[in-house]
Amino acid sequence: MRSWAIVIGMDSYPGLSGQNPLYGAVADACDFAAWALDPSGGAVDPADLYFWTRPWPLPQHGHLGTYLAGALPHWFNRDEPLTGRAPPDQMRGPKAEEIVLTAEAIGNILRDAAFEPGAEPGRILVFLAGHGLRASVFGENKLQTCFIAEDFRPAASNMAQGLVPCDSFRRSLRNRRFEEVLLFLDCCRSDPQTFALKAMPLCDLTDDREDLGWSIGHASQESAKAYETAGPTIRGAFTKTMMDGLRGWRDPVTTSLNVEQLDSFVRGNIASATNSGQSPYFDFLPKNAPLIVVSGGPTIQLAVKPGPLVHLNKLVGGETLELLLNGTTPSVWHGGPYTAGERAVQLPPLPDGIYSLRVVGAPNRETLFRHPTKAEIDAP
Repeated sequence: MRSWAIVIGMDSYPGLSGQNPLYGAVADACDFAAWALDPSGGAVDPADLYFWTRPWPLPQHGHLGTYLAGALPHWFNRDEPLTGRAPPDQMRGPKAEEIVLTAEAIGNILRDAAFEPGAEPGRILVFLAGHGLRASVFGENKLQTCFIAEDFRPAASNMAQGLVPCDSFRRSLRNRRFEEVLLFLDCCRSDPQTFALKAMPLCDLTDDREDLGWSIGHASQESAKAYETAGPTIRGAFTKTMMDGLRGWRDPVTTSLNVEQLDSFVRGNIASATNSGQSPYFDFLPKNAPLIVVSGGPTIQLAVKPGPLVHLNKLVGGETLELLLNGTTPSVWHGGPYTAGERAVQLPPLPDGIYSLRVVGAPNRETLFRHPTKAEIDAP
């Protein structure tokens, strides 16, 4: 399957946006883009990677350095009179319309090609690092995470331009365009100061049936903030943790990593990057066959140690497990439901600590263990 990627990092914004500076979003975008270009990572061809940051990054090495030194793919650009497309403007960040319509245009080509013999399906990776908030699209009532782009002007009117409504964006890309859509959002999900704020309806094809084959990685819970790490090298806590998982954590049987396993890794290890209590998670469909994010062996050796192997012989069919660090919510891992006869499940790498493994809905059934002292444990 051919892969595309849209990668955005915004450390700074125009003054009229009212946004404070960030310090790790550009570095996060560079790290994700380097992984996406790596044949052992996202395996995205340089011609299919659309990269844009504000400010533009310093010279890079490796795959990303080679990419940035070459001719960059052209984005949608309303100001370009002849073609309507232009390379990224290194003096500013991308506007919301440029992000959405660039990705949709790629999908339109795929949709048209689907009628040709031997057509190859495509997937798209969308990484957005910067500021975000929750708002509803004009004409709708449901709040969704909106990424704040270059042209955000909250004081102009209640219907704000410059917002990428990420649920609508995901539906638009999945609906008759890409076979697989994976979004990674390292931004806050704070509620706006005024609930009258509406996002402009940029995305099309959002009202049809829900198509399977998607995931969205959120840096935080609804209405919550996403945090950056402490210095000297500042990163988004979510992205820093996620990139360790993308490069270093694999299913020991399949040597691949799906979104459910990545979700478990990020939940279990975010505390190594921030003590803010930030609680990331991945939402995805289908639940019974999560999308594969990356295949092949790991490319780095993780400093964290794999969690223990959990024997499941005491479970009844249909039961699920959850893992809590220091006995407190939210859980850092969910597993199941398991069928009768399943033998064992490997827990993801975990930070050092005391853990409680529980059967969901049965709080009295609990196994306590200290990590990393146990190699194998029994489910309660």
